[in-house]
This record gives sequence, C-alpha cells and structure tokens, in this order.
Amino acid sequence: MSKTLRGIDSIVFLNGRIYAACTELSWGVDYGMKENFGIDAQEAFEIQSTRVKVTATLTCIKLHLDGGPEAYGIVPTMHELSRERYSYIQVVDRLNDRAFLEIPKAKCSGQQWRVVARGVCQGSFTIAGIGYVSDF
Repeated sequence: MSKTLRGIDSIVFLNGRIYAACTELSWGVDYGMKENFGIDAQEAFEIQSTRVKVTATLTCIKLHLDGGPEAYGIVPTMHELSRERYSYIQVVDRLNDRAFLEIPKAKCSGQQWRVVARGVCQGSFTIAGIGYVSDF
C-alpha cells in the first residue's frame, strides 16, 4: 500500500466572509532580531528580539460587480481613509474546517491592479498585521 501526500484545500475569509476571488495568499513574519555587540567586539554576544512585523500579500481576480476588496472592508474607500478599521483575515482548511492562519488586526497598506488586453483583471493588496496565530 502506498501513501499519497495531499496539500491543504483552503478558504480565505475576510472579516468573516469567504473571499472567493482570492487566488493566492502569501504571508511572512519578521521577528526583528538584532545583534548586540560589545565595545571593540568583532562578533555579537547576544541576539535580541525587537519588533515583530506581520505582512501578507493577497492576490485576487476582479469579478464582475463584486465591489472588490472595498466591499469586504479590507481596503477603505477614498472618503473613509481617516475612519479605517482593522480587518480580520482567516485561512481555513476545508478538510477539517480548522483555521491554520489568523491575523486578527490587519490593515491594507497598498494595492496594485493589472489588466491585459481582453483578459482578466488581476490585483494584489499588501497587508500589515498586528499579531497572528499560525497552526501548522
């Protein structure tokens, strides 16, 4: 009997709603490690943690009349920039209905879109987060 490896079937939720237009989500955590050196020392004597930064990039396609990321509350409209709230991002494994990534406080820091002639409109937006829960 041979074993077959299978990847995770995942769903992305933005503020509690399925974001079906998502084609890819990548994320990273920078633990902000800093080397401490002594006076006239060539090598560090300690590695110290400083600030943790959570970033994510969500790639999507523009669906007809879906409202884009603004409709999901992840990106504020131009008139509401000063009243922007945090968003909640969750990635769930479809097979066991368990979340394996959660970013409870996320804000969009930028977005980019591209359209090819007679093609699909694709975009991505970059997210900065405060805290994360990862269950791999």
